[in-house]
Amino acid sequence: MYCPNNWLEQNYPPERFTPGFSRLEKAFDILEIKELHNKVITIGGTNGKGTVARSIYQQILYNHKRVALFTSPHLECVSQRFSFNGEDIDKIELLDLFRFIESKIFHIKLSFYEFLYVCFLYKARNYEFIIQEVGLGGRLDATNFFKSDINIVTSIGRDHIELLGNSFKSILLEKIAMAKKSKFLLTSFYLDYLIQYSKSFSCTHNISYTNFKDKNYLETNLCLIKAVADYYNLSFNKSIDNHFSENKTFTYSLCHNLSAVRNLVGLWVSKLPKILIISYSHRDIKELEYMSKLFLSLKQNELIDELYLTHIDQFKAADKDVLIKISKKLEIEFLNSKELDELLSKKKNIHLSGSNYFVGKFITKYSTIC
Repeated sequence: MYCPNNWLEQNYPPERFTPGFSRLEKAFDILEIKELHNKVITIGGTNGKGTVARSIYQQILYNHKRVALFTSPHLECVSQRFSFNGEDIDKIELLDLFRFIESKIFHIKLSFYEFLYVCFLYKARNYEFIIQEVGLGGRLDATNFFKSDINIVTSIGRDHIELLGNSFKSILLEKIAMAKKSKFLLTSFYLDYLIQYSKSFSCTHNISYTNFKDKNYLETNLCLIKAVADYYNLSFNKSIDNHFSENKTFTYSLCHNLSAVRNLVGLWVSKLPKILIISYSHRDIKELEYMSKLFLSLKQNELIDELYLTHIDQFKAADKDVLIKISKKLEIEFLNSKELDELLSKKKNIHLSGSNYFVGKFITKYSTIC
């Protein structure tokens, strides 16, 4: 009865990218949100934006400020996208918020993502800080509707090429366009021409610009987070790290594309769980195979003991037959549903990786039986 996931499924279609701001403008006008007077930080990028967003959130909490965080996608419950002062929103409170907003703007026909963003901002409007993770791209994403103090682009890589283009520059143009409404742009690019274009863009739009280069993944993230702390004159705690996460049963790291897997494998340390289970969302078989080879190197280098590839039914999941083909070629054991059940009944200390959708569906299905 009090499940916001079920309410969303009944009232809004599955999540799809729906660009443009005309629907949002009507919704915010009805809700009397004309502009944001908060300190707003918007984080985009191909990889790392969720990690950086959560780390900045922790830094601001460390300074005892009132702060709201909007992220996507969620793993188990949509309430995980809404965090206020260190806690996810209560599910009953979120369902009440959904019903209230729906009663005000039901005739506008917002998309799934737009509706969630409108609900978040309505509740977050009185918080001192708002941190928001871009859903897709930047230029036409809902999080670009209002101005931000700081925009961060964590990385540029080839993902969602059907929407953002196939070249690094076309992807950059979509992501960096959100900075037109900001005072400060932070990036962590390693390609010189991306840095030079960002400098030129910032100069044209009178934006202060800083890029962090030639550092490893974790050091770069710390530089981005410290720059935000310095901008607001906040104390900086360098021990805050949200690269790896956990729930009551599993630890996990979210890697939805090749560059994310490459970063994760480069950071892997032996203290992590010794059993790794992976699966992916739909993408080219060559990319899936290369990602699997990177994970396999962890076993070859004795950083994990066991590696398994699996499949869970989900509308964005990679085709099961493709995954089985890769498992045979690379000699990675593939587990069907029954074999997964047997493994999880016998062994603990398990780490999950691959697509966000795989990890979320896996946790939802198996956390209660392990």
